[in-house]
Amino acid sequence: MGQESSQPVQVDDIDNSSYTASTEHKPSVADVLRAKTYLQSKLPPELVDGIIDDASYWPHSSVNFERPFTLPFFKDGRMVGDAMYMRTLPLGIRGTEGDFSFTEQDFMNGPSWSKKLRLGGPDDLSWSTPSLSYPCRKIEFQLWSHDQGWGGEHPGTYNASYTWFDAGLDKLPTPTFASDVVEWPLYLLRKEDVDDAEPFRIQRDATIPLIPLETALQKNVAAKRQTTVHTIFWHFLDSFDKDSAEAKEAANMGRGPETLDGNFVRKLEVGDCITLWVRARFPGWQNHVQKAQITVYWAV
Repeated sequence: MGQESSQPVQVDDIDNSSYTASTEHKPSVADVLRAKTYLQSKLPPELVDGIIDDASYWPHSSVNFERPFTLPFFKDGRMVGDAMYMRTLPLGIRGTEGDFSFTEQDFMNGPSWSKKLRLGGPDDLSWSTPSLSYPCRKIEFQLWSHDQGWGGEHPGTYNASYTWFDAGLDKLPTPTFASDVVEWPLYLLRKEDVDDAEPFRIQRDATIPLIPLETALQKNVAAKRQTTVHTIFWHFLDSFDKDSAEAKEAANMGRGPETLDGNFVRKLEVGDCITLWVRARFPGWQNHVQKAQITVYWAV
């Protein structure tokens, strides 16, 4: 199975609400458990997981964050060209299932800044902790953004575009055992770092690229002031051939060809969080982000 393909869409040309809600049925963990119980009564157990995967019948966790944001900006007397925009909830942990939507105002001394989610707890008829060490099956990114709207060597294309997004991986404390419960602060959805005095410690790769690498999630269209919606799918069965037409098309559409290999999806463990990073390089280049959504699907 290859990656699902999509074309960038200019916001002016669409009903924007269609990108924040979908009529597609998205099963809950309880739905998947019922389906597996039924199939296991008819089929050998070793066939059931394959059928569920073939049908893409997975639960999900989605975080939608509307947070107008421009990079670079000045902080403590220096120009900042890299910033974390958002973080997902921990993968496959009880309490993270379903759709979560926030605005910047929710975190500006609002209730979401101090609110905590109770994550974890024992399995029952409505929940089962993933049995696989690497349960992630698909990630869907949706990005609403544009650059400064002028300049560049190839305006209207993704060539030599120096505003872009990267996906990262953070490991934060989550329940050690299925019966454990952790109070997970919602501010971690948007706070890049945590203070030394806080109990949460972030483990991440600290590499900061100078220019968009072949692992880049998505570039902005160069010299285009209108907001464009980019939808990107990563699947656990994706594979990569650097000389393939698919890889060349991905590069032409502003995506790093190496993101076609599926490795990021396959290496995610229970409790991992995905981070969305905003980048801007060189004088005059600006990355304007309106909002973003990340939806993660996993096998039960």
